Amino acid sequence: MADTLYELLHDCTVKLTLANGECGTGFFVAPGRVLTCEHVVRRAGDAPIAMRWRQIHDFAEARVEQVWAEIDLALLSFEPPQSDLPCVYLDDEDVRVGDQLYLFGYPARDYENGRPITPECEGFTGDEPPFIMLEQGQVQPGMSGAALLNRRTGKVCGMAKFTRDEYSSLGGGGVKATIIMQRLPVLAEWQQAFHQQDGQWQSFVDHLGTLPLPPRAGPNNLPRSGTKAFVGRETELANLHTQLHQSDRIAITAIRGMGGIGKTELALQYALHHRDEGTYPGGICWLQSREQDVASQIVRFAKTVGMLTPEGELADQVAYVWAQWPLAPSAMLVVYDDVADFATIQPYLPPQTEQFRVLLTTRQHFSGLTTLEIDVLSPEAALKLLRSIVGADRINAQLTEAAALCTRLGHLPLALELVGRYLELDEDLTIAAVQAELDEMRTDAYALLKDDSAANMTAKLGVAEAFELSLRRLDEPSQTLATLLCLFATAPIAWDWVQACLPDVPTPTLRQQRQTLLQNSLLQRVGAETYQLHPLIQEFLRVRFADAASTAPLQQSYCIAIAQEANQISHNQTQSDILRLTSFIPHVEEAATTWQQFLADEDVITPANGVGLFYYSQGAFQQAEPWFEMVLNSGRGRLGDDHPAVATSLNNLAGLYQSKGRYGEAEPLYRDALTLYQRLLGDDHPAVATSLNNLAELYRLQGRYSEAEPLYRDALTLNRRLLGDDHPDVATSLNNLALLYQSQGSYSEAEPLYHDALTLCQRLLGDDHPDVAASLNNLAGLYRSQGRYSEAEPLYHDALTLRRRLLGDDHPAVAQSLNNLATLYNSQGRYSEAESLYRDALTLHQRLLGDDHPDVATSLNNLAELYRSQGRYSEAEPLYRDALTLCQRLLGDDHPDVATSLNNLAELYWSQGRYGEAEPLYRDALTLRQRLLGDNHPDVATSLNNLAALFEAQGRYGEAEPLAVQALQTSAKALGETHPDVGIRLGNLASLRVAQSNFAEVEAMFLQAFSIFVNSVGAEHPYTNETFNRLCRFVATVQAAGQVPILSDHPLTQALLQQIEGQ
Repeated sequence: MADTLYELLHDCTVKLTLANGECGTGFFVAPGRVLTCEHVVRRAGDAPIAMRWRQIHDFAEARVEQVWAEIDLALLSFEPPQSDLPCVYLDDEDVRVGDQLYLFGYPARDYENGRPITPECEGFTGDEPPFIMLEQGQVQPGMSGAALLNRRTGKVCGMAKFTRDEYSSLGGGGVKATIIMQRLPVLAEWQQAFHQQDGQWQSFVDHLGTLPLPPRAGPNNLPRSGTKAFVGRETELANLHTQLHQSDRIAITAIRGMGGIGKTELALQYALHHRDEGTYPGGICWLQSREQDVASQIVRFAKTVGMLTPEGELADQVAYVWAQWPLAPSAMLVVYDDVADFATIQPYLPPQTEQFRVLLTTRQHFSGLTTLEIDVLSPEAALKLLRSIVGADRINAQLTEAAALCTRLGHLPLALELVGRYLELDEDLTIAAVQAELDEMRTDAYALLKDDSAANMTAKLGVAEAFELSLRRLDEPSQTLATLLCLFATAPIAWDWVQACLPDVPTPTLRQQRQTLLQNSLLQRVGAETYQLHPLIQEFLRVRFADAASTAPLQQSYCIAIAQEANQISHNQTQSDILRLTSFIPHVEEAATTWQQFLADEDVITPANGVGLFYYSQGAFQQAEPWFEMVLNSGRGRLGDDHPAVATSLNNLAGLYQSKGRYGEAEPLYRDALTLYQRLLGDDHPAVATSLNNLAELYRLQGRYSEAEPLYRDALTLNRRLLGDDHPDVATSLNNLALLYQSQGSYSEAEPLYHDALTLCQRLLGDDHPDVAASLNNLAGLYRSQGRYSEAEPLYHDALTLRRRLLGDDHPAVAQSLNNLATLYNSQGRYSEAESLYRDALTLHQRLLGDDHPDVATSLNNLAELYRSQGRYSEAEPLYRDALTLCQRLLGDDHPDVATSLNNLAELYWSQGRYGEAEPLYRDALTLRQRLLGDNHPDVATSLNNLAALFEAQGRYGEAEPLAVQALQTSAKALGETHPDVGIRLGNLASLRVAQSNFAEVEAMFLQAFSIFVNSVGAEHPYTNETFNRLCRFVATVQAAGQVPILSDHPLTQALLQQIEGQ
């Protein structure tokens, strides 16, 4: 029986795990029935879904019975393993704005036993049906499907269905219980039947006035405590809290350099206690500082609460996290555990404000920091700890010997824990016998401390003796397991990775060995199937087995297993991939650095390359770069310059430079990689095709189309011959060649290639893949370029939705999709929709790529162009100037993007009547485009058209007309007769002739332009309206000049004429 309504809700809540590892939350709604979100079980198919509840102790299997995708609802059915399972009580009253809510769910990370959230109903969305909007609650991935308890009514008013939004203050959202019951009317009958029989929930509702609100817990990533009993530190806990709230930071220190005194456990117990008390609603961030990248841990923790961080130096990213923490100004605790060198963490400390409390644990003494000196346990506390492990009766019966043992062990918690476990496992073992065994261990214990100072040696000798004693009890297989574990990084270890290192050891046997280590306190369980060594135990194990003959094979096995997993890391990773890999990366880094010499030749670059790809796929180019450089250096150092792995390293580093806009550095690497592949593998090899594609893409980005095309064609031919027509690499080649043709304005050649690439990707990779999103985006871009806006928009939307789902909102590809959709809206005159997307894209590009990146220049240009279109010139000019400066600095003066920037700035000046400033820019843009793109490119037509318009505005008609005619002919040839650009050119040439009182062919031009616009962009588009107005003015001019006979009998012309004559 639950003691509170909250506990009852917990008992009703289940953790759902699919066969592929994806997880979510659900809740019992009727006997044998569970409700959850449709997206949680979308990939389940007909496979069973694992269900666990009540602190993960009980379990069953469920299957999807029915779904309602439009409201993200799914009903599961299962065979109840027991008859007394509770069910939630659904509310038939709608939740109100301001209602205080409570939910309990199972986040995808860090909360093995679930996590409570206390949000508030902020309002409702504009959807049909409307969804609940939550604020002040961090609904994390994995919690979708959790029941929303309304504290006002005591019943479940809805179900959490989406996480917090990075771009707003929302904490999350949910679907109303009343909507759920509308979709599933039988629920009302199920609920009534259950709650009439089981009155437990109703009894709580009847006494709702006594229901207190649990403390609001902020997000945290606290590890699990492995201590059986925490004793003797009550005073230190109180003093710690006092000191933390008197100063900005506090270092917990012991005897300098001493480990095992309980610093980490004291900090953890403090954090766990105050998490439950709600002392730090801003969150608790736990950082493992020893041998790990603290900055990356901070950035990863920020991502768990939905933060976007800028690409660039890690220190800048961390500073951004602290400055923009979404739960500010609520108090936040940041713990840096096991700090060896204060200088290494100092750049990553939060600012000294009331918001942050910073806690360090360290073996060192750092001057200038408020310090809480914690000593060894008191004799009484040491005995109390022994009693908690061994048993009070047994210790009390040997009290004198026990006190002497505590003294010998220096009253150090870790030593007491080890020896206590040793005694616990043998009920007939006396303390005197243990003392004798410790005497035998002393020589070996001293060997573990050979590098320590005399003071440290004395302090740690007890731990070392206890360690040797515990190790002595282990059989050889268990010692082998301990040795393997010490090779991992000082970070949590998923058991699957351990199993992968020892594939020949049966799983049950390995679990028995693991249990032996746990029983002897040599290993700690920190989460579900996740374990970790105490840093001092790891240190002792590495020293103890450094020269053992059995260690080298384990180091090799570790490296093989890590390399195999790291080899699966690709350029394209979804959020679920990143979440899965985040805890694995420290161990990959350990293989790439500490154990590099044990990597086989074929694996020497794999771990470092995997780490680089992990960061690269997230757009974290700055963090990826040193790893890719390490890959190249280690490959050359081990394998020499002539090896395919070196060519792969060159390709990857070149790709990184290309992504950062460093084209000049990328090209020689791409060339070297291609040459190396051809020499080592021959011309007929898929790696050669990939290199050809990569170099061609670099040329395309630089506007070197004539150099790119033969490389693209060679790559496509080679891929087809080697891999067959049905292969993802063939789809890539098709996409790339199509993109080249589109860049050149060869749309009719590009379209069938794009279609083929999209069809191939969908057939080979399925609909949910980043490459499918890229193909949709590319085809949409082609349609937009052709003015086929109604065909382009749904494809852009599909690509954006797919990228957000697969890659998360925090990814450069999402920024690209936002920019593209905004450009489409701008082309259609939907300016307000375009502006918000352009701004989001610019902000995202700057955060992810840094201010110095070509994509940022593109975003600046796009937003400036929108402002110019709306007449917001003062806002547009600085953006145009920034974009031009950035393009010139990053791409050099000879690049199509520089020509675009010159053209756009000139167009702004033209719009403002600043003709003298506009003309040289227009001329430079035209010259540059003709040289780079050739005379028959749409961008050349644009430059001709713009220069003609400038001359017309100045009355230089003789110079303007040949340019306008040439612009029209070029556009029609490149784009086809029905493209909107052709309509623009026709209208401009017609207006130019009217300005010269030359009416020849003017009417036909205006009518043709009007028809083009109506059919391509619609009757309400500004282009259409402007052309109509021009035609009206022309007819009026002709009528006033007495030249009506030159007009045709076209219905539109005659209607306008009658209207004018009737005025």
